[in-house]
Amino acid sequence: MKILVSGAGGYIGSNIAKFLSDAKYDIFAITSNSELAKRRMDFLNLPSTQIDICDNDNLSDYFAKCRPDVVLHFAALKQGSINSFEIGRAHV
Repeated sequence: MKILVSGAGGYIGSNIAKFLSDAKYDIFAITSNSELAKRRMDFLNLPSTQIDICDNDNLSDYFAKCRPDVVLHFAALKQGSINSFEIGRAHV
């Protein structure tokens, strides 16, 4: 089964992605382009793709490429980066 995990660079998403990968599921991990997300994916030895989840074109292309059976959405705005415009974009 193919599972797409958004927010895989965060604490919850990375642990879920690692657990499912260890259980032999095909994991497609989406992370932000933060240094912490990169280090966490390297530490867990999980391949990931950096995509802005608000970029509909890139996200649609990625979905078409991996064709997941399940999507687990753990992506969130980082504390301190919140304004009313970003909240509207992130919760669509």
